[in-house]
Amino acid sequence: MNTITLNDFFADCDRELFQKAIDHLKENPGTCLKVPPRTYEISTKKARDAQAGVMNGNFTDDPQSIMFRPEYDYDIGLDFKGLTDCTVDAEGATLLIDGFMEPVCVRACEGVTVSGFTILHKRKPYSKGTVVSAEALSAGTYRSLIEFDEDCPITKGSPFSLRVLYYDKEDEEAYLTEHKSFEYIDPYHILSFDASASPIKEGLEYYTCHTYHSCPAVM
Repeated sequence: MNTITLNDFFADCDRELFQKAIDHLKENPGTCLKVPPRTYEISTKKARDAQAGVMNGNFTDDPQSIMFRPEYDYDIGLDFKGLTDCTVDAEGATLLIDGFMEPVCVRACEGVTVSGFTILHKRKPYSKGTVVSAEALSAGTYRSLIEFDEDCPITKGSPFSLRVLYYDKEDEEAYLTEHKSFEYIDPYHILSFDASASPIKEGLEYYTCHTYHSCPAVM
């Protein structure tokens, strides 16, 4: 098996770099592609627009009801579809996905191995924050002031209805709540109204899913 490295190719961005290598693999079955260990940022305008659309509420409060359909048009980060007798060795390489897309596609292949990639998302499909203060409104219902982490800004339209979870690091206990509503303050602060069997208190971690994501990591 012939061996090449991703460094044999040149492009203006990492996604184009991989595409040139994939085109070579398609034309040369029986080739092993070595991917040097570093972080590769994979993004497209369509993927970034999809992410922005979800976070702005353009996909309703239930984004996957739109995204998880055969007719939904999305981008693929690395598309290995149709390869034959090839190996991609990416041990130590990380794909940093910017936007909502299918990061890696391995379909209609024969004798193909793709291994070693770590897949991370620059903006995850959930937000993490901390309870700054909490007030019991009635039995089992709480109003909590939430401050989101720096990498988790939200908008007035961001969907919150899928799942809200509080986590107590000291007790290592998670509270899955019945989310009632939220009041937007600014990109890093909201008031969250939730029903919980366990008391919500200052210092708890706060997680909310905006979507169950636009596509699985690998198909």
